[in-house]
Amino acid sequence: MKKILALFLLVVLFTFAACGSNPANKYDDLIAQGNFEEAKSFLSGQDEETVAIIEAKTQELKDTQKVFVTTTGRTQFVDDVTRMPNGYYSPSITVSNESGLIVASYVVVYRYYDSAKLPISDFLELSDDYANLLPDMDYKLTVDFIGSTRCSSEVESVEACVKEITYSDGGKWENPYYPHWRAAN
Repeated sequence: MKKILALFLLVVLFTFAACGSNPANKYDDLIAQGNFEEAKSFLSGQDEETVAIIEAKTQELKDTQKVFVTTTGRTQFVDDVTRMPNGYYSPSITVSNESGLIVASYVVVYRYYDSAKLPISDFLELSDDYANLLPDMDYKLTVDFIGSTRCSSEVESVEACVKEITYSDGGKWENPYYPHWRAAN
């Protein structure tokens, strides 16, 4: 009888734990652990209501950024001798600083996409340890030829997100939106 009662309690506890789990929390846990591909896969298997909750939370994080990417594009380098495109592209990324503080350094992560919105590069980082981005200003970030990427197919677009910044007073900010952006891209 004790074995049956123990088994019954175990089943009840397991059922309660399984029913009480929240898919949005599972997604957040995967993001926090840096399992971006698993989080993306997990999200695609959820019902519309759960996806809407997660998307609303992600949008809220995006909307509350104080330093963020406003526009992206790409520039194709031209060979100095032939004056023909040489297959190398550099991102054109504009960042807005609405933090009220001077940004001393930053890390922006970006990725190239083709016309079908398929990624054609790994995630790449653009950083500057001596940025001094003044408050309430927009800044066009550039990459020299050394930091550019050769792509086998036509680069149609660039997606980018601020990952982290350091203010001139030494304070650091890790963008809470970045992991969600990374999982979506």
